[in-house]
Amino acid sequence: MTGVYGVPIVEGLLGLEENFSITASECNTCKALYVPVTGRCRNPDCAGGNLVARPLAPHGELISWTRQVYPPPPPFRMDGWDGLLIGLIEVEQRLQIIAMLDEVEEATLHYRMPVRLVPQPLYVNDDGDTVVTYAYAPREVTS
Repeated sequence: MTGVYGVPIVEGLLGLEENFSITASECNTCKALYVPVTGRCRNPDCAGGNLVARPLAPHGELISWTRQVYPPPPPFRMDGWDGLLIGLIEVEQRLQIIAMLDEVEEATLHYRMPVRLVPQPLYVNDDGDTVVTYAYAPREVTS
């Protein structure tokens, strides 16, 4: 499905309308969150299992990072590959997500740096649509 930002790299992973978001599964019983969306709760202590899709909050904090200098193997594809920064992000719901970092220089990264979710264009597909995934960029924190 094409949205404001293009088409998602994986169907159901992203909300691509005006409020760009990552879609998670939340267990109605134990409240565990999963990304990408899954069909069942994987918490061994949970007797429930009804999961609902819900958007994650767009803000988080950078926990750790590294520079990836080699291109990932197929099926990953990104036009104009030039290496990238990868971060471990803890979102407001206390879920940790690995994501590309955008709009930032490596020297400015720091532990617990506030970040915001942004769409990350990857490539243009055969239909002429921009295929997107998610990334995180620095965010200003107002007091």
